[in-house]
Amino acid sequence: MADKFNIRTQIHADLPWKLTKSAFSAFICVLFAEQGAQLIVWHEGALPFDPQAEHTADGSSALTTSLQALAAETGAHLVIGYAVKTEQGLRNEVTVLTPEGEFLGVYGKAHPVAWGGETSLTRGDYPAYDTFLGRIGTIICYDLDFTDTARKVARNGAQIIGVPSFDWPAIAAKHYSHIVFR
Repeated sequence: MADKFNIRTQIHADLPWKLTKSAFSAFICVLFAEQGAQLIVWHEGALPFDPQAEHTADGSSALTTSLQALAAETGAHLVIGYAVKTEQGLRNEVTVLTPEGEFLGVYGKAHPVAWGGETSLTRGDYPAYDTFLGRIGTIICYDLDFTDTARKVARNGAQIIGVPSFDWPAIAAKHYSHIVFR
């Protein structure tokens, strides 16, 4: 299957950050989709809400509907990081949205940054989802600093692992070098 796909990574740290995180992520989706991207990974905490919780049975949530329209417009799978503040702490999680508008599940950061107040209600699950691109799994940022997370997602069948991150420049280079070894 790997010979069917040309996988490129792009880091665009020089783009303007005057846009809100969500608007910026939507802008990037369209930009990358125009270049043929079929899998677009948003950054860690791109949304301040759980898009799956915003999704109602009849699809009436305006925010969720907008995300689904973006996935349909781009024809890409969107790996969307989100952070939700709760009484128990900050839920740092990610979901995969298909071009058909289906949310495939949730991954909670396995190694929350304790000094950052992060927690995860779904910590400990390592899902992989069937898509036309292959089986997609996810981990989040700091999880790259540990060798167990990528292995656990791969053991569950992931062939592609999306990694939302919101690194500061001093640590970013280390995470990018870790990716190839995980």
